[in-house]
Amino acid sequence: MNYQYNPYAAPQAPLPPGVGLVTSGAPQPWTVSEVITLAWERFKQNWAVLVFSYLLLFVLLQVVTRVTLRITGTSTDFQSSAFWVGQGASVLVSQFVSAYFQVGLLRIWIGVARGQSPSFGLLFAGFDRFLPMLAVTFLSGILIALGMVLLIVPGIILSLGFFLAPYYVVDAKMGPIAALKTSWRATTGQKADVFLLALSALGLAILGVLMCGIGIFATFPIYAVAAAAAYTRMSGIGVAPSMYAEGSPPGPGAGYPLPPAGYGPPPGYGPPPGGGGTGGPPGYGPPPG
Repeated sequence: MNYQYNPYAAPQAPLPPGVGLVTSGAPQPWTVSEVITLAWERFKQNWAVLVFSYLLLFVLLQVVTRVTLRITGTSTDFQSSAFWVGQGASVLVSQFVSAYFQVGLLRIWIGVARGQSPSFGLLFAGFDRFLPMLAVTFLSGILIALGMVLLIVPGIILSLGFFLAPYYVVDAKMGPIAALKTSWRATTGQKADVFLLALSALGLAILGVLMCGIGIFATFPIYAVAAAAAYTRMSGIGVAPSMYAEGSPPGPGAGYPLPPAGYGPPPGYGPPPGGGGTGGPPGYGPPPG
């Protein structure tokens, strides 16, 4: 059966992982303010699954770290080798745990960005992409660390270029190398926007801390959904409906602003049935194919 994802459909039950997604498409325009606004609207509809899935991972990582440190008998003397062995072991174990649950979190965040209503159970359904996620985490981490050694700036550029790699691993089922390469291509010419999106995460984190600290469990998921929406726009895969379309009758291409040079038309945007007219405002090219 050939499934197609309809970005204009009303929120619905989550589809099985990897099913119902457009396998390719033209990148779409996005702005930081628009995807954050979209994320806020989606958060209000799905706050429970977003908050409690992130909270559970936070608690699990704290428990894993404490248990690992206790098992390794970590010394409190940071000058001792036992201290660094224990710290290294806790970081390594935490990376394994985080990679597993990160798959589920990304599926939740991407689904919410697309207007779906993912279930909490997705958090525990990450085994199928666990190894690729673990590999892309380590590979990107090593490359970014090397870049940081080279006067920091190369590391920042690499982190921006690899920003989409985990999404490609989970959503497009790519291998780690292919995901890194595809992320680099997709962010070409958009690294400044990705940097601004990362800065927005800092602003939301500060806001969360100011809300007695617990606000971070709301502000971080908002950023996460915004980042997922940005991924769908830059990749052209299962594009998250634009907030400009909210409140208006859904239709092919509805709500998308005119794209800048180099962007294709919105998904499904073409001539109206029966011919006659271009099916869109000036500035859009012909529909794909």
